[in-house]
Amino acid sequence: MLPSFDYQSRGDEFVHNIIIFVYKQLDGWRDNPRLPTSKTEPALNPDLPKYLNACVSKTELNIQFVHEEPQGNRRSIDVSVSYNDTAKYNEIITVFECKRLPQTEKNRKDEYVTGHKQITGGIQRIKLELHGKRHTVVGIIGYVQKDSCPEWQVIINNCIDNLCGKPDENSLIWDTDEHLTEIEYDIAHRKYHGISKHTRTTVPAVIIHHLWVEMTS
Repeated sequence: MLPSFDYQSRGDEFVHNIIIFVYKQLDGWRDNPRLPTSKTEPALNPDLPKYLNACVSKTELNIQFVHEEPQGNRRSIDVSVSYNDTAKYNEIITVFECKRLPQTEKNRKDEYVTGHKQITGGIQRIKLELHGKRHTVVGIIGYVQKDSCPEWQVIINNCIDNLCGKPDENSLIWDTDEHLTEIEYDIAHRKYHGISKHTRTTVPAVIIHHLWVEMTS
């Protein structure tokens, strides 16, 4: 008798393939001469999915990337991935938040993790289930505009350390188990792939793939 088909495992494998695809395209996007000259999120965030769609059309991945996907709470996430198929074109496979490192001209280094009471942090919004609530594997794309990717891993893990020990302003519990772990730092192409796992309040824990590209020359 044949074993039952593991739909969950195959689904996770498909999401992983999408994440690897996005990671592979990041340096090509950064180096493209048509990249917006402005390095703000309003300029970069809509441009990236357009580039990814141009790249994915040359592959067998039957997907599309969409900017500003509503999350059902008067919020939207920067990039969603859905099927390029009329039968299920609006079925969201996974989502990506995008963040500058550092986040603003004020050189804030903790907003990738938390915005405190402002709820603008990338990981914070995912832990609060404001982004990616229906998914167990999501991504954050980082535009590294100062310092290097390995330096940012240290900075972000230190930010998480500083949140440990007591509930934060939004009653979130943070733990050192939520540290980012490096999968790869590609020095030649100046990009990074890391991973972390985070608890959430009402749904199972989420795995975040951190895909960063150094935007500086």
